Amino acid sequence: MNYRAAFTCVLFLLCLTFGGGPCIGQGTDLGTIRGIVTDTTGAIIPGAAVSVVDALTSSIRETRTNSQGNYEMFGLKPGTYRVTITAPGMTKYESWTSC
Repeated sequence: MNYRAAFTCVLFLLCLTFGGGPCIGQGTDLGTIRGIVTDTTGAIIPGAAVSVVDALTSSIRETRTNSQGNYEMFGLKPGTYRVTITAPGMTKYESWTSC
């Protein structure tokens, strides 16, 4: 009986030690699209409208560039997206990307 208790205790400790390993540090399956918007001379474009459309579901998410011309769209499910950027006085830009 004493061996049975010791074996159960060792088995329990092994499960605690090695059983929880795969759960630690698991990330997410969501992606991010980010970029910087500039004109042909390399000047940043603050306030440009950025639209991200999921090719599979046609869901649309929108944002604007910050004062440094950066944009970020996070929490995107894996897939293909059409990114459209528009700004007053500029030609509309479209690109396809995956995340």
